[in-house]
Amino acid sequence: MSAALELWPGAPRALSWSQVSRHWSCSEKYRIGYRTEVAKLPSGAAMGGSAVHTAILAGELGGWWWNLTAREAAPLCEQAFGVAFAASLLGHDVEYDQVRGWVLIEGEPLAAPPRWGGRPTIVEEEALISDPKTGQPIRTMQKVQARSDEDLPLWRDRRYEGVVYAAPKPVERVNEKGRTLKDLALWVKAREDARWWFRNGPIMVKKAGALRRADIGAGIEVLADAVERRIEVEVKLDGIGSVRIVVVMDAALLSNVGERVIRDYKTGMGEPLQLAFYGWVLAQLEEAHPLYFPAEYGELVKLRKDTSEMLEGYDLRPWLPLIPGLLADHIRSVRREVEEDSFEIRPSSWCPSCDVRTWCRYGMTLPERED
Repeated sequence: MSAALELWPGAPRALSWSQVSRHWSCSEKYRIGYRTEVAKLPSGAAMGGSAVHTAILAGELGGWWWNLTAREAAPLCEQAFGVAFAASLLGHDVEYDQVRGWVLIEGEPLAAPPRWGGRPTIVEEEALISDPKTGQPIRTMQKVQARSDEDLPLWRDRRYEGVVYAAPKPVERVNEKGRTLKDLALWVKAREDARWWFRNGPIMVKKAGALRRADIGAGIEVLADAVERRIEVEVKLDGIGSVRIVVVMDAALLSNVGERVIRDYKTGMGEPLQLAFYGWVLAQLEEAHPLYFPAEYGELVKLRKDTSEMLEGYDLRPWLPLIPGLLADHIRSVRREVEEDSFEIRPSSWCPSCDVRTWCRYGMTLPERED
């Protein structure tokens, strides 16, 4: 048996970024997720994010980004997301085949209803109205509690339907009577339920398509073999030995000036160090390997943001030398916790939405969130 399978008793077959980041966030969360047989609570955000990635891959395989205009590709983006997301709600999976189209991979019904992100909407709008005659401000305050999209105020954030985050500066507008209004959206967040994802998921896919068209126009090449590709590599870590690592990479790019770039699409938060992890792992392949790709740069594509702001670029070179040590530290830490049968609970604001909170000694003490 390979030493790569014996990092500790009951270790996963291969080490992944999700394991490392999960352990960093909470050792008890890692223990329940990877060292027990309990079923994780279905996450609506994870299901929506997975459907977005499936639809983006369908666009790559189908050539939507370079063979079709944005208008022609729009219904395909909507269909792709809808098929993938609907299947996940029923406990199934789908994949896109260039010849057969959508192929259903049957699974098991969800063990529990999905846990959705966001919360019932609370809107606080402060309008400062300056009277053009006297110059004196007229101050008004409106507070609205809404339980559904129909109850939301008529104004919406133009970048992301249904969600308005805290505005750093008041937004000025002039009403029909010539008065200057300054609207400050203090806090608005809609429940990110199934209906929300069916509406906004396709928007995210279209944004990814817009970015791919910009790539093509700028002469940026996406390696076809590295799109949504699962790769396993066996590496040696000092003081640890042979370790099998798995990465699932969204895309690898060659810029128009020859730079190697790792790209990751995000429907939620993103950690730039993940890009360095991918870059370091791919650099461990043999140079003759078709996916040998020693990337020095990375991109997070934040699909919740406006198209002009969603691309975040990073220089990975300062982080790449850190990856072997971080992985070795992770392995030593888990080994010690397994030997001592002691995993630390790290309470945080994320605990109420944790996918294993039902089985966590701390999580089970928390009240259920309002839906």
